[in-house]
Amino acid sequence: MKALYYTWYGTDYAPVLSRAYDELFIENGSPVDLTPYIHTFILGKEAKVNYNITYYKDDNGKVGEKLNGAPSTAGKYHAKAELKTSSSQWGMPVEKVELDGTEYTLPLARTWVEFSILTKDDVKDLLEQTKEELNSTQAELDAKREEADGVIAELVAKGQEIEGLQDELESEDQDLLKQIAQMEKEYNAAKHQEWLAYMATYTTVPPATTAAASGSGSSTGTSTPSSGGNWLRPCSYTYMSSPFGFRTSPTAGASSYHQGVDLAAPANTPVYASRSGIVTTTTYSGSAGYYVTINHGDGFSSIYMHLNNYVVSAGQAVSAGQLIGYVGATGAATGSHCHFEMYYNNALISARNVFPDI
Repeated sequence: MKALYYTWYGTDYAPVLSRAYDELFIENGSPVDLTPYIHTFILGKEAKVNYNITYYKDDNGKVGEKLNGAPSTAGKYHAKAELKTSSSQWGMPVEKVELDGTEYTLPLARTWVEFSILTKDDVKDLLEQTKEELNSTQAELDAKREEADGVIAELVAKGQEIEGLQDELESEDQDLLKQIAQMEKEYNAAKHQEWLAYMATYTTVPPATTAAASGSGSSTGTSTPSSGGNWLRPCSYTYMSSPFGFRTSPTAGASSYHQGVDLAAPANTPVYASRSGIVTTTTYSGSAGYYVTINHGDGFSSIYMHLNNYVVSAGQAVSAGQLIGYVGATGAATGSHCHFEMYYNNALISARNVFPDI
């Protein structure tokens, strides 16, 4: 059912709307009375009023022949609903309505409605048509879903392709890093061999130990012991920044009697074992910083102090020229250097005993 138009009035500042609800009517032999379907609202609330309803046949979309009552057979119809009035005011019929304690005066209102009564076959056809429309809509949705699934599958394939390329790039990166590491290893080995060749030109065999006087006991630290083999300088250095012996303490915590020689060198310059032996100490102290001690097995031992870090451990056997750490300035130090200290039979000796020109 469809209202042809609505009539809107304003009385006592109260807007009034008369309208009909949509409803589907099916032929069943009983008259179709529209009274329950026509309503009146005042300020959004329904008011109880009555209507006189007149029914007409449909004539190609226009109001046709007037009927004597509500129709009961299938077809298209029109209805005119007029407000029933019980009094008059302002020279026109009106109806007074009380709503929520307020009285409203409603003038004559009229609305036209068109509606249809359908046969069961009409309803069946309408349902079939609706079903076809739904099926068509479902087919369109399925096609769109299939299209969307195709797009999703394509995106997934692209994502997998990108992941494959990413894995390939990561593999290439790993191969490149391995190549770089191997090249660095080969370069460092070559530089080490170059350093060993250079250090070989400074190899010194110390003179024999001075024999001790009869009854005087063992030799002292002032004697010059025999090393029993060649020595290598512990690192490449620019100059000797502090010699062996008495000196002015360069910084708090440093001794005024220097027990070794300080070989000034840039930080992280490689430090090597001067001779083969067994590492006896790898540790840290507040004065010596990180340091390594090597027992050479023939009475000689050597200490390498103020390292940035060491790469050997206590108990490890090392060969002459083997990397043991890197130059640093840890502990009581004023700059990057390697403090090289030597002992013979637990007595302190000067490194100049084995390196006269150090």
